[in-house]
Amino acid sequence: MQDGAIFGRRHVLALGAGLAATAAGLAATPLVGRTPATRTVTRGAFGTTWSATLPDGVDLAVFVQAADAMLADLDAALSPWRPDSGVSVFNRAGRGGHAQGRDLLAVARRSLGIAAESGGHFDPTVGPLVARYGFGPIETGAPRTDWRHLAVEGKALVKTNAGTSFDPCGIAKGHALDRLAALAQDTGAQAGFVEFGGEVVAWGHHPD
Repeated sequence: MQDGAIFGRRHVLALGAGLAATAAGLAATPLVGRTPATRTVTRGAFGTTWSATLPDGVDLAVFVQAADAMLADLDAALSPWRPDSGVSVFNRAGRGGHAQGRDLLAVARRSLGIAAESGGHFDPTVGPLVARYGFGPIETGAPRTDWRHLAVEGKALVKTNAGTSFDPCGIAKGHALDRLAALAQDTGAQAGFVEFGGEVVAWGHHPD
């Protein structure tokens, strides 16, 4: 009985030592060929930077090419710093309806919705007033603002007062961020983290 017990303990101790050595060896062995769970790309747009951290399986080259083209289109529509942009052309135009592209109309529609919900505390016609204090480029238009002089009707942005201008800067970057996240998902990212000039959006679960 005693010999059997000693024999059993020796086997247990030997087995335990062997398992410990094996575990130590596995821990010290690098995982050959393991790829990172995510990859990050950083680019510039709208006078700032944006970055996207996406799962490794997403084709970043395809995503970046599409993102650069999309952001160039948004800049051409929404940048009040560009005299040839859609919003700058609208701001110089007279009273009435002026046909616009999808993104400018989407941003205008949401801006006016927020203006109504906030009782005018968010005012997308504030550009000329901001410029008078040296903080913005929209010098065309009346410094006295009233978002109720703007409306979206069909495919046109309408001004009922010739001096009214539209300033998309309050939400343009957020709109671009939403578009980037949607594009990443369309490219196959079931999870991701996108940052644009300090604003962020995230979805799904980290691959690890």
